[in-house]
This record gives sequence, C-alpha cells and structure tokens, in this order.
Amino acid sequence: MNSFRHNQNDLLLQQGLKKFNQNKKNEALVIFKKIIENDSNNIKANHAIGVVLGASGDHIEALNYFKKAVQIDNQFKPALFNLAISYYETKQFDRAISVYKDLLKLNPKDTSVLVNLGNCYYGLSDDQSAKNFYYKAVEIDKLQFESLLNLGVIKKKEKNFEKSIEYLIKAQNIKKNDELVLKHLSDAYYQNKEFETAIFYLNKILDLNPNNQDILCVKVCAYFEKDEQIKGDDL
Repeated sequence: MNSFRHNQNDLLLQQGLKKFNQNKKNEALVIFKKIIENDSNNIKANHAIGVVLGASGDHIEALNYFKKAVQIDNQFKPALFNLAISYYETKQFDRAISVYKDLLKLNPKDTSVLVNLGNCYYGLSDDQSAKNFYYKAVEIDKLQFESLLNLGVIKKKEKNFEKSIEYLIKAQNIKKNDELVLKHLSDAYYQNKEFETAIFYLNKILDLNPNNQDILCVKVCAYFEKDEQIKGDDL
C-alpha cells in the first residue's frame, strides 16, 4: 500500500512539475496539494507548493511551505535556499541572512549564496558587509555579474566614480545590452562630469528603448551640462 502511494505521489509530482513548466501555476498547485492531502510530510510536494506560490508573488504563504519542508529535512538545500529567498522578498533580512549562513556552511564557495547575502545586507543599509560578500563572490568567479553590478552601484553611491565605472564596465562586458548596467554607467559618468561618455551610454539605452522619456530628459540635461562645461573651458 505504501509503495503504491509512493508511486502515485511521484506520478502526481511529475504531472505538477509539467504543468508548472507550462506556466499553468494554478493547475500545478491543485496537483501538489492533492499529494499533501494524503501525505502531509511529502517534502518535495511542500517545496513545490512553495515554489509555485513564490513564482506567483505570494511569498508570505510560500514561507509556510518552505518552513514545513525544512522541518521535514533541515539539510534539504532547495527548500533552505527558497526559504531564504522568501524571507528576503518579505524584507525579513535578518532571517534570510541566518538561513543563507547555514547554506554557506554547506558550501563556502557558493556564489549565489554569497551574492544573496550581500543583497540582504544591502537591504539592511549595511553597505560594507554587502561589499564584503560581493568581493568574495567575485574572488571565486570573476564573471559574477550581479556582484560586479552591485559593487558598481555601491561605489557610485560612495561617490567613488572611478571604481564604480570599473565594476560597471566589467558587468557590461558580460551583458552588453543590460539596460540597468547601462543606466548606472551613464549616471556614474554624468555625476563624474564626463558628459560625452554619459551621452554615449544614454544613446545605447535609447537604441534599446527609443521611447524612454526619462532617459531622453537626462540626455537633454547631459547636452546642456556638456555645453556649459565647454563654455567654462573657453573662458
């Protein structure tokens, strides 16, 4: 009987995952919940429900299922990782940090955990701790895009435009047409009064999105500032 139920649950789990991959979240949810009606301690079904709810934006309800999965097996890494993500999404940064640090003990070189720890500390406005985790991620993987981007953003916030631009260019070399990177690059150059280069990156954004009114306004301001700078140099 137990073997039959186990096989039936595995079959339902596969059906639910198929529905989820087809973006049929509600149908997937019905299937996964059917599993836990018969087996409340089915770790994969509890985790899967949390994943579907999280993907639907209901991170508060997702937390309950990830917590249940972790209670069943506190070494189940997918549930731990998604539990931390749900804590982060609900701005429970301290709790997210606690879970991520547990994950880091399992694998100290997991760059996704290091980056997410950095994001949590950034959420707490602890920029120095955030940078430390981003640095560690980049030490392990020099092409860790999110860490390079976030270091560029923090350095720009600190008015260290030279370093900000250095990190942002490295990020842009990984993702040439990432609009967020281009936006931060143009802003770093603008704040550093390198208006010609700021305009260059603003034009790249407009190539991707010609109707971006905010960028068009910034571009007009950059041209004005550039002209004023030239007039100043001529005096």
